[in-house]
This record gives sequence, structure tokens and C-alpha cells, in this order.
Amino acid sequence: MQPQIENGDKIIMPPSALDRLASLHIDYPMLFELHNAATERMSHCGVLEFIAEEGMIYMPYWMMENLLLQEGDIVRVKNVTLPKGTYVKLQPHTKDFLDISNPKAILETTLRNFSCLTTGDSIMVAYNNKKYYIDIIETKPSNAISIIETDCEVDFAPPLDYKEPEKPVVTVPSGKAPAGGIDKADRCRRHCMSVYIGCPKDIHGCRYRALKSRALKRCARTLKRRAIKRRARFIKRRAMKRRAMKRRARLSASRGARCAWLPRLFNQDGAEAEAEAETRN
Repeated sequence: MQPQIENGDKIIMPPSALDRLASLHIDYPMLFELHNAATERMSHCGVLEFIAEEGMIYMPYWMMENLLLQEGDIVRVKNVTLPKGTYVKLQPHTKDFLDISNPKAILETTLRNFSCLTTGDSIMVAYNNKKYYIDIIETKPSNAISIIETDCEVDFAPPLDYKEPEKPVVTVPSGKAPAGGIDKADRCRRHCMSVYIGCPKDIHGCRYRALKSRALKRCARTLKRRAIKRRARFIKRRAMKRRAMKRRARLSASRGARCAWLPRLFNQDGAEAEAEAETRN
């Protein structure tokens, strides 16, 4: 068996299979469904060559593990047409795969040797003399997709051996509870446990609520100060408008008084002139 067969999902079939497929109306590239009737396991693959012995096929060892096959077992091979994939979600078995300098480039290079992906399979990625196994946990638009000449979105799930880092738990010094009741710390913890449904972050939850209440109080004080400043500016502008209106009223009144005195003055001067003229006559 050729060594490069382990680096992809292609199998080697006998020449009679090529003769049979040539007489049928099939879609290219050739894709096949592998079915192990004994274990009801199913997978999909492509074909590399038609040079195997009659009645036998050669497949990668990791594919035999997926199908729970042993050498010499019977497997059913059926030609199928798969839709082009648009989305695939992968989950590495170990977090060592993520420690590679460029896992995305390694994965892209490996998937070039693959024709299709099936949900539930575990593919093998060989890099630097080490084998990394990756589970295919979701594919779209169907459970089996073709990845030949297609733009497929790839998403990663946390590795199987990944553990979330434990967050430090703040210990509260234990004290005697008051008679006939529960101490404040215990009451706070019980309240948090009811909110977070058993989450161990009870103390952090209390701190979060305390910080949140402080932030709300600071926000309320800030809004109050701003409202007071706006009210003061409004009162100041209103007073300035009132003073301006009074000033304009006083100016208009004084102008009206001066204009009213001028005709009287002219009338008085005219009467005096007429009286002088009469006395002269």
C-alpha cells in the first residue's frame, strides 16, 4: 500500500470497479459511501487509484478505526453525490494540536488531500513525525459534505482534554452567627448560590453586585449634579432675560417722554412769539 494513502481519505479500488463505474452515469469527482453492516458504521471517501487486487480495497488505517474494521472484513462501497460543504466544526483530541506554530496552515495543507468529511468521523493530521486526531462534530448543509473546490468555513471546539483554569476562591473568615439568625456572609452566599445556581463564584457574585450598586449610586449622583447645574443655568438665563426686558422698557419709556416734551416746547415758543408781535403792533 502506498504511504501517502494515510494522509488523506482516498481508497484504492480494483480495476473492475473502474469498468463498472465507466458504464454508469456518475458524477465527478467520484465519491463513495463506506458501510460496515456488522457495526452499522458509515463514512465517505474518494478514490486514489484502481490498482488493488480483485475483491479487495485499501484504505487508511484511521478510516478502518472509524468503521471498526479489521483486515479481511467485508465493507460495502457505494457511489454517492455529496453537496459542497459550507461549514465544518472540528474538535482536536488533545490541546497539543493548538500548540503548533501555525495549526491553520497545517490543517489547510492536510485537507487538500481530503475529498469529503462526515459528521462523527475522526481524521488524522500528521505533522513533525506526530499524529494528531481531530473529531468532526458538525458539517453543513448535511452530515456528509464534499470539500473539493469549495469555500468552507471552519470552526474549532475546545480540545477533549481541555480544562478551564480554576479561578481562585476568596475565603471568608468564619464567625459566629448571631443567635436566632444567619450571619451576613452566609446569607450573602446563600443569596448568590440561588442566583448563580450552584456556581462556585458566590463571593465574586457578591462583589459584582456591590460594584454594580456603587456604580449606580455614582451615576445617580452625577445625574443629580448635572440636573442641578442645568437648573442653575436656566434660572440665570431667565434672570438675564428679565433684566434685559426691564432695561429695554426703561429705555423706551424715557425716549417716549423726551418725544412728548418736544411738541410742548415748540408750541410754547410759538405762543410767546405771537404775543411779542401783537405788543409791537
